[in-house]
Amino acid sequence: MPNFSYWANRYHRSDNPLFIPETSGGSSGGANAFYAVGENAAIGFSPFAIDSFNAEQKTDLGASYSAIASVAPILLEQQSKGNVHGFSLSREHPSVECSMQGYTIHVSLDEIFGDHSEKGFGLIIATGQDEFLGVGKGFRVLITARASSPFKLGYASIDEGVYEDGKWRPGRRLNGDENDQGNYWRFDAGSIKIEKAVLYRYK
Repeated sequence: MPNFSYWANRYHRSDNPLFIPETSGGSSGGANAFYAVGENAAIGFSPFAIDSFNAEQKTDLGASYSAIASVAPILLEQQSKGNVHGFSLSREHPSVECSMQGYTIHVSLDEIFGDHSEKGFGLIIATGQDEFLGVGKGFRVLITARASSPFKLGYASIDEGVYEDGKWRPGRRLNGDENDQGNYWRFDAGSIKIEKAVLYRYK
């Protein structure tokens, strides 16, 4: 069904963990996996004919599985605390908001220099009071305080990296165009990225 989030939400109840025994694979499956795991704490996501998947092929579904698996220990730790949200964006549904750690997380399709992502998907995990982990592609994030505050929020750092054997291996420190001059935490549409963001406050 094209309205995946509607059906996932229908089956997600506190007394009934979400398990998806059959669904679409391909690029749509790669996006939906993030929504199912991040927003609905799914305990299973099984695309049709998954047994025919060739792990050596670079596919959207394989990249999604690999990225989610690499952050699984943190994901599972934070799910029960309400510190995980997943999303799938399109031109028809270009933005979403959620609340974590006293902040409002504004997620929208990535846009810079007139280039617009056609779709985006991923998940955001709060790993500390001012620290967040993001996974996905094609979106950007703006974090604001929910309560009135004399302070504004900025990004102290945004780092791209990977998890290897459960350990964070930092890569590039992102700035300039990569964070829209400090305005957004960005995940471009090129490939699935894993990034960490740390906030700071200023007047």
